[in-house]
Amino acid sequence: MAHDDLTTVLREAPRNCWLALNEKETEVVGRGETMTEAVEEAKKNGVQDPIVIWAPKSWSPAVY
Repeated sequence: MAHDDLTTVLREAPRNCWLALNEKETEVVGRGETMTEAVEEAKKNGVQDPIVIWAPKSWSPAVY
């Protein structure tokens, strides 16, 4: 998968929530206030093992 593809997906995704992505990281298949809600929505949308990430209010670089 190209880096630009994921960047586009995340740029257009809802913010300040958990996101569930399909296995190829090309589509948001669920969202929720909790990880569980995002995974449940993904499963309803046919994705049994989604990739789950937190979508902050704004995307910015961070050093940990």
